[in-house]
Amino acid sequence: MSTRRDPMMKRIFIALFGFFFLLLFLWHSRQGASLVESMGVADDHLLRGKYAEAIHLYEKLAEKNDPDASSARAGLLRALLITGQYEKVEELANRFLSDHSEEPVLALLLGKSCRLRGKFSEARQAFEKALKGNSSIHDEAQLNLALLFETMGQIPESRAHFSEVFERVMSHSGGRLGLAAIAAKHLERFRQANDFFKQATQENPHDLDPWIWTAWGNLLLEKYNPAEAASVFADVLKVNPNHPEALLGLALSRGEDRGAEVQELLKKVLEINPNLEDAHALLAGIALESEAFDKSAQEIENCLRVNAKSLKALSLKATLYYAQGQDKEFQTQIQEILSFNSHFGEVYLDLANYCVTQRLYKESTEFFKRAIEVNPRLWTAYSGLGINLLRLGELQAAKEVLDKAYQNDPFNVWTFNTLHLMDSYQNFETLKTTDFSLRLHKKESKLLENYVPALLEEAYQTLSSKFKFYPAKPIYFEMFPDHEDFAVRTLGVPGLGALGVCFGRGVVMDSPSARPKGTFNWGSTLWHEFAHVITLGMTGHRVPRWFTEGISVMEEHKARPGWGNDLTLENVRALQEKTLLPINELNSGFIRPKFPGQVQQSYFQAGQACEFIEKEFGFAKILEMLQLFKARYSLEHTLKQALNLSPSEFDQRFNAYLESLYGNILQAVDFKILERKEVLEDHSKLEHLVTEQPDNFFANLKLAGYYRKEGQLEEAIACLNKAKAVFPSYVEADNPYKQLSEIYQQQNRLADAIAELQALTRRNDHDFDSLKQLAQWLNEVGKPDEARKVFQDAMYVHPFEQESHQLLAELSFKHKDLPLALQEYRALLALDPTDKAAAHFNVANVLLQMGQKSEAKKEVLAALEIAPGFEPAQELLLKVVE
Repeated sequence: MSTRRDPMMKRIFIALFGFFFLLLFLWHSRQGASLVESMGVADDHLLRGKYAEAIHLYEKLAEKNDPDASSARAGLLRALLITGQYEKVEELANRFLSDHSEEPVLALLLGKSCRLRGKFSEARQAFEKALKGNSSIHDEAQLNLALLFETMGQIPESRAHFSEVFERVMSHSGGRLGLAAIAAKHLERFRQANDFFKQATQENPHDLDPWIWTAWGNLLLEKYNPAEAASVFADVLKVNPNHPEALLGLALSRGEDRGAEVQELLKKVLEINPNLEDAHALLAGIALESEAFDKSAQEIENCLRVNAKSLKALSLKATLYYAQGQDKEFQTQIQEILSFNSHFGEVYLDLANYCVTQRLYKESTEFFKRAIEVNPRLWTAYSGLGINLLRLGELQAAKEVLDKAYQNDPFNVWTFNTLHLMDSYQNFETLKTTDFSLRLHKKESKLLENYVPALLEEAYQTLSSKFKFYPAKPIYFEMFPDHEDFAVRTLGVPGLGALGVCFGRGVVMDSPSARPKGTFNWGSTLWHEFAHVITLGMTGHRVPRWFTEGISVMEEHKARPGWGNDLTLENVRALQEKTLLPINELNSGFIRPKFPGQVQQSYFQAGQACEFIEKEFGFAKILEMLQLFKARYSLEHTLKQALNLSPSEFDQRFNAYLESLYGNILQAVDFKILERKEVLEDHSKLEHLVTEQPDNFFANLKLAGYYRKEGQLEEAIACLNKAKAVFPSYVEADNPYKQLSEIYQQQNRLADAIAELQALTRRNDHDFDSLKQLAQWLNEVGKPDEARKVFQDAMYVHPFEQESHQLLAELSFKHKDLPLALQEYRALLALDPTDKAAAHFNVANVLLQMGQKSEAKKEVLAALEIAPGFEPAQELLLKVVE
């Protein structure tokens, strides 16, 4: 071999080696870049809620022997945590820590998982391990340790750690403001916490760690701002539509009238994280409120399966025992909770709030007091206590407690609104009767005192005698001319749709001026609410919501013809679509409605159910059921004992009863036709439809409208009579009764017009204009007694029209009904008429006729003071002083 070739071979070898080294370098670089790229993809999946994809990538990357794999391990644990795979988190975290003990973030995530599972000793060890060294997660680890101490009731230790985190973050410009915000919240620096949350999320809007965004939303929820809370949760969900804590927060921010949406949100939450304790707890609470005790117990066990030391679940369990009358188990559960965390006043707060939903106001007050004893800084309990003391009529005590609540938690809208309302009581007057203490607004008390006390006393005597129960006296009664004031008095916040509420010892409701004329009957509402005074009182407030509401609806119907709602179009649709609830679920229709209108539907169903019981089994069974409920027997036991029916058998009998009453109406009311504009707008097609379907309610009603417009009155009358016959309880604005009365008046058939309005007002209790017209027509045809009765009925709808009082007063005076004439002239005077001198004169004249000369003298002098030259008053004065 030539020696010349050796240097050449050497150069070739060196070149090849260099090329190979370059390839190796490029391959390693590509692998590194691929690792970084894969981590970015995995992180993005986690950020966007694609948890399965994130976990798959993290698992591959976490097993690599590469320094960058530590981030993958942390990412994997975070993805497993957010999806509720806590056992796997602990298994992997312990394995990773055995190989990489220098990674404090792994210890932090292990601690979080242990805390969520109630393994507090292990959680503390993990957090303390994460605190060693000067890692970037030091603040987060200490914050978790503070939360752990707080859960365990070690308040001094928890506050010390929260303070350290807060001070340290604030002293470093690069500190995580979100962590400082959480610490501030737990230190009760709520304004500061909100400011820091806002600043933190603005500086880093993509930081979707639940420590920041969801903690902010939860703060807003806690401080009574569900609208802004929902906005925060929605911002999270825009980026990550599968964030379980944000979905849960959105569910919590929804009102109680959006039950179906809440259930759908919770279903999605548990599909993502089947072990999210707070989601199960919310479901348990909803079921408990609705007295679905088995379902509540199941959800409580779901919580405890995840975290055997869950204070929320154990608190709900105590409430469940209380609701079921299991006193021994209830007391044992309370002791267990307080032995673990002696400061956990929330257990009594939960009990108090449950009692409020069940109208157990006296019991709720005692539980609020116990909550404060256990945790004197539980300001929500002070607010609840004050509001419930007010419900019990203890105004001074309520004011003192609410003042303290507001001083320490000015964000509580219930506290603020209730205090503001109590300040307005200076604008009210108090009236006393034999059985009642009334509070009426000064601007209308002089008018309403002519009607309200008498109706209250009538209700007391009638219903107490019927139910053989006489409530303790005095019963308080309040009327509010501003509906939102009534709502605040009832719930602490505006927005209540109800007309009245009973608290057992008293009733509060809208005054007739709180709603537009002709929209409700205040007399019927008063009667309804007083019936609750009876049923709540005689059962110790242990009556199911549906039963007390049903009895009140039934008694409305009995009090006066037309009082209480009849079958409506919405009820017809519910019967057609079979959306009425089983009897053992009917409470939920009042407490947790799943769709708009379900509360009103539940009132109808409850009223019908009670009327069914009375008709089929007798009123004595109503009384027997009330006594069984008082003894805390279940619905199932009560139905079996009183009616010899199971709940399902009751439903079968009740549905058959409804079919017998309304089956023909359900056949006649075809909602689909309302969607067929080509038929509704073409009279020939309507005529064809009526020929084919002579009982079609809407077709007859719409065709009648066409005939009236064309002047074909006899054809219109025929259609209206048919519509009235097939659906007699339809009393909306275009009802057949009103239309027929107008046609008959036009034809000078006044007797027929009167008959139609009489039929209408026997079914519609709040049509003031029809009542007034009917009274005037009755007077015209020489039926003054009937006219006076109808005018009186009109006052239960709208007592603020001067002309009606004038007409009734004159009619009564003419026919020697002097007490009624006096009442109406006084009512007219209370409305500040233009001619006040004449009003005083009329009052004086009636008083003189009744032999009350001294009172008559006062009134005639008042008339002469206004108009000294008023000759009739001068003449009357001479008669008075004779």
